Amino acid sequence: MKYLRRPAPFLDESFFEYLLRLSNYNGYQLASWIYYKVGTPSSSYIIKPNLESLVQLSDMTGVNIQTYHSMLNYLIDSKQKKSEIDAFIMRRGINSHSIKICPLCFKESSYYRAVWDINVLTVCHVHKCFLINRCLKCKSKIFHNRITIDKCNCGFDFCNLPILKADPEDLVLPSLIEMKLKKTEITSCVNKGFYNPLYNLSLEELIYLIIYMVRVISYFETKKKVLSFHADTSDKEFIGIISRSVSIFNSWPYEFYKFLDKYSEVKRYKLTTGIRSNFGTFQSIFLKSNSYGFIKDAFSEYIHKEWSNGHHLTFKKIDVVLEDRKYISGSEASRLLKTPWNKVKKLIEINELQGKIQKTQRFCRIFVSQESINDYMISREKFMYSKEVKNYLGICHDSVKILEENSLISRSSERSTQKYTYYHKTQVIKLLDVFDERLLKNCSGDSKCVNSSFIIRELGNCFFKISVFFKLVIEGVLIPRKKITGNGINQYLFDKFESKNAILKYKLNLSTPTNKILSSVDFSTLIGVNNSLILSWIKLGLIPRGNSNMFCSEDIKAFNMKYITLKEIKMSCNIDYREIRRRIDEIGVKPVSGEYVDGSKGYLYLRSDLVKHNILKDKGYIFKI
Repeated sequence: MKYLRRPAPFLDESFFEYLLRLSNYNGYQLASWIYYKVGTPSSSYIIKPNLESLVQLSDMTGVNIQTYHSMLNYLIDSKQKKSEIDAFIMRRGINSHSIKICPLCFKESSYYRAVWDINVLTVCHVHKCFLINRCLKCKSKIFHNRITIDKCNCGFDFCNLPILKADPEDLVLPSLIEMKLKKTEITSCVNKGFYNPLYNLSLEELIYLIIYMVRVISYFETKKKVLSFHADTSDKEFIGIISRSVSIFNSWPYEFYKFLDKYSEVKRYKLTTGIRSNFGTFQSIFLKSNSYGFIKDAFSEYIHKEWSNGHHLTFKKIDVVLEDRKYISGSEASRLLKTPWNKVKKLIEINELQGKIQKTQRFCRIFVSQESINDYMISREKFMYSKEVKNYLGICHDSVKILEENSLISRSSERSTQKYTYYHKTQVIKLLDVFDERLLKNCSGDSKCVNSSFIIRELGNCFFKISVFFKLVIEGVLIPRKKITGNGINQYLFDKFESKNAILKYKLNLSTPTNKILSSVDFSTLIGVNNSLILSWIKLGLIPRGNSNMFCSEDIKAFNMKYITLKEIKMSCNIDYREIRRRIDEIGVKPVSGEYVDGSKGYLYLRSDLVKHNILKDKGYIFKI
């Protein structure tokens, strides 16, 4: 069935109002029967017909279904993927309850324009007059669900509504909306020599941004958290807020900066500091669309250059290039430098970093100069202060000074201060790298091992310093055998006997050639036996006795050339003690000294006897003196 009177819809006509006009043309007082036909209850103020309903309506009116789709998608294209902005506009941006009317437009053609449903639109761009949303006779608001298209339910003709001329500043937004709807090509975004970014936004982004700014300004000026968009269009306060929301984007970004100056004067959160306390959640607009990047950039620039009421780097919505920031917060400086917040504060106090410390009753806020952060990070890549050297090498502060005195590491006169001494980082790292190089070449061995602390203590007993330990490792005299879990040089293990022998050799090399005097302890270490065994051999007359058990190095060398200990035989043949004694007994070689010979605790043989019978694999001396 087709209607007798089938008026053609206008492209810019509201679909809701078209159904009312269709109902009036066919002599029906209400459009509820048409709502039912298109699948929408009459109590609903939002028409969302499905395809089947549109096909049925098209059959009854003879209007192409594509025309209906164009009317439904006139403001927001429903075919595109819905964004958060589109959903918000459908919920808050389109007034689906009460309506606004231009009296002059109704005189020219009695149909309702879809653009009038936009909440923030209060002016007709054609006639430059305010839209009216209240009946002059009954003083009630005008609604969609009325009886006739051109009259109020009280019978008042909309053509007789008053004509209120709008001011020039109120015409900017209607003109912009009309340009977006007609898709007029904008050749220039410059108005009187100043850039206006609103020209580059889509209709949806424009409506959302203005609604957002209206709500922000409304709360800022009137302390109303939710602005009612159902206020009378004659309400000067409501119209003024919309005009000011649009004017913020004129002469961009200078007017925007003026708005931020005023907006930041009101503290919004008593218990917070920084941006949130003065701007609240203003930054949330940045996340709605990439097209709002111009606001983000301008807001970030304002924060970094104009605003000085608190730190802002924890404010993740602002991601300005790091080099553009003049000051950063203490927490961000702590993250960049990988050091505790208190350490950053201390660095400012000793002038290692340039910054400010602001103390309040409850908070202590830190602002650090970005330039000083960059300089400090560069210096940290090249230098280490004394405590870091101490921790890296696993030594004490005095040992660090000893290494410097012996030119193993050098301080930086450029960075060092009275409180902190900085050393060249490459030299410190190179010291520990030598240990790894030696370890890779000599990772075998299962003898008794000691750590570096044991060797350093032995050096200290001999009145040598830790620099000797590093020199012996660098020269290859001390060779790391194993590497364990630890810190610095304490990770490395050394052969105990080789370490003691190396210390004694170093002491001999420092002595004069004609006066090398050693104690019995040094003697026992050189040949790898206990001191008690040396003392027993002295009593037996095998070793010439000096004053207070002190020996000339020549006497020790003579003893070593004449005699050989069981330990040296073991190391030469690489077999255990029982097997050595069994083999020696089989060839008939008798010990010079031993438990069953003279009661000595250790066995001693003539070196010539063992060399004669080819017992020793190494014909040289294991313990070279």
